[in-house]
Order: sequence, then C-alpha cells, then structure tokens
Amino acid sequence: MTSGYGAELRARRLRLGLTQRELARLSGVAQPVIAAMETGRRSASAVTRSRLDAALSVRPSVVLQRHRAAVRDAVARHRGHDAYVIGSVARGDDTPESDIDLMITFDDGTDLVDVLDLTDELERLLGAKVDVVSGRVHGAVSTHARRDAVPL
Repeated sequence: MTSGYGAELRARRLRLGLTQRELARLSGVAQPVIAAMETGRRSASAVTRSRLDAALSVRPSVVLQRHRAAVRDAVARHRGHDAYVIGSVARGDDTPESDIDLMITFDDGTDLVDVLDLTDELERLLGAKVDVVSGRVHGAVSTHARRDAVPL
C-alpha cells in the first residue's frame, strides 16, 4: 500500500465515488498519471497536484449526502440517536473548507471517549472535519442551532 499524496488522492477519489477516468476528465490530468501517483510510482508536480485538488474539492454536504446511511449507522453504533446536521451544511451555504456540525443525543452512560471515537470515525469516512455536540444541551446557542437543524 502506498502512503503520502498518492494514498490520499486515492482515498479522496473513492470517497467521491469517482473512477480514475472520471477524475482525469475533471482535472485534465491523464488517467495513467493518476494511476501511477496512486500506486506510488510517480510523484505529483505542484501543477498536477493543484489540478487534482481542485477537481476533488467538494462541499462537505455533497460527501455527507453520499455517505448519509453509513453516518447514521456509525451514530447508532456509538450509542447515538436523534442526529441532526446543523451549521453551514444544514443551511446549504457550506464551502469545500467547511466542517460538518452534528447535534446528536447520546444514550445515558455514553462518555467523552465514545463521542471522540465517533468523531474520528466520521472524519475518516467523510474526509472532512466533524464537530459533534450533544443534543441534550440547552441555551441560546442550542436554540439558534436547532432553527437550521436538518435530520440526518
């Protein structure tokens, strides 16, 4: 297994459900070059990396939509329920640099380690920063977040 940019490139491409041929079409980088980079046989020039990164730059809402069922499964495995998307992704004004904010109610007895494990799993799955807040919090910030909340 390759490491570095080639492995990252492959993971990002697969996360978006793209073939090498589709990424080549979107980026203007030849498919054999992409294959060689993914297997570690070739490194990427700054120009090539820029083209590929631009083609793979998507809003987190797009990736979340593609993996929604897997996210729901992960939430349930980590003793969560009543999961909502909040923030820019929920409002539809996220950018490729946005994080994914989730408000999740956890079963009694769930501890911080459980929440951190879920966060790590979701970040690996989605390739984006994920913030998880408890659905049990109350106050002005919680009330504001719930206004835009969209069920997961």
